[in-house]
Amino acid sequence: MILKALKHIVTLLLVLLACATLYSAWSVRMPPSELGAQCLCWFAFPYMWLALLASAIITFAFRSWFQFLCCVAACAASWGSAGRVIDIPHGGDGELPEGGSFKLLTYNIHYMNYASEMTAGHVRDSICGFFLSSDADVICLQEAPPLSAMVWWPQAGQPIKRLLETYPHIVSSGKDGGGQAILSKKPLRKAELDGMGKGYERSIIAADIYAGDDTVRIVNCHLASLALSGEQIDAVSSDRTMDENRLTTLRKAYDKMSIAFAAREKEAEKIAESLPLTHNETIVCGDFNDTPISYTYRTITCGRKPLTDARNPRRVGLARTYRGNLPPLRIDYILASGGLTTAEYAEHDMPMSDHKALSASFATRR
Repeated sequence: MILKALKHIVTLLLVLLACATLYSAWSVRMPPSELGAQCLCWFAFPYMWLALLASAIITFAFRSWFQFLCCVAACAASWGSAGRVIDIPHGGDGELPEGGSFKLLTYNIHYMNYASEMTAGHVRDSICGFFLSSDADVICLQEAPPLSAMVWWPQAGQPIKRLLETYPHIVSSGKDGGGQAILSKKPLRKAELDGMGKGYERSIIAADIYAGDDTVRIVNCHLASLALSGEQIDAVSSDRTMDENRLTTLRKAYDKMSIAFAAREKEAEKIAESLPLTHNETIVCGDFNDTPISYTYRTITCGRKPLTDARNPRRVGLARTYRGNLPPLRIDYILASGGLTTAEYAEHDMPMSDHKALSASFATRR
């Protein structure tokens, strides 16, 4: 009798887990302003999916066929979503035509002051050295300091000067290249995103670059941040016991997250509305501050001008581009429209920022 009751309880728990996993994958269609606290299930999705997969293996071993089929069906139904947050290698790099191809690199450099174990000058020198050795034609920066002014800063002048000599063409959201910036070896033309409206100039910038006989629009984004303090990040990621102080900190963290979710909802909708208004092939890259299981990602990639994720993982594991003290999060992206061929995607894990740098090579299909 007890064993039978336990079996029913396990079955109920697995059904609830399957429903929660499917709901998490489906709920990205709903804006955060309507979902409220349910948005948090987007962060939990990879762990729920992996728990379902483990449950499928266990129930198969015990020949619990109903539970096994329930887990397998939910895993299969949400496979497309799982593939965006769980790294599974899926083929080679592909090849690009020789003419008109270019390499793009995107990196949130945290104002060049993230690595506390390094001196400020060492961080700046290391970042500039990485850029100069990357062989990238275009570099998209988020949270960039005013690069032109930094030429005159002590210990940073020469590396910054070499960087600006190599990438003389700059489009930025702030004076002297501060905020978000696009650096290029090739001539750039600053682009206004039609329909974007006022208020987004600091977080979303665009430029057109010539790739062979074609023009490619590059949109560089730094969408609304969670802006969690160190104490709030520790409360979210810590496994310590729940007490009143931690609960208060978690409530404050959730309030910040709710504000950020709502802000990114508007930013993502504006980006999606603006993309079809240009006939050029388009690359959207940067720090979205949202996972692939989110309204932000789906809105930008599945709009009237669909975009394809350039990501091509090399190993199995949870996808992660954020290096800070939080569970694995993939929040940085390079996305491209259908007329572009993508190859040589790479993620660069370095200690100079709380983000990884991403790079990929592109060419037009024409």
